Amino acid sequence: LGMDGKTQKLSDFFTNQKVPARLRSNLPLIADHEQIVWIPGYRTADFCRVTPSSCNIIHLRLIRMSGK
Repeated sequence: LGMDGKTQKLSDFFTNQKVPARLRSNLPLIADHEQIVWIPGYRTADFCRVTPSSCNIIHLRLIRMSGK
């Protein structure tokens, strides 16, 4: 959200959001068959915006587990 429906390469997104390179490969990405839907902790895709005319909604929640 916030990109007015425009697309951006994932590497450019990470650079613009100042995501450290060491963290990028460990970030989860939620995608459909063709494109990224959600980058948890950062952004949801504009095409997934919930509007008053939305008929189907999937509620996803990411839970951080403590690692060993």
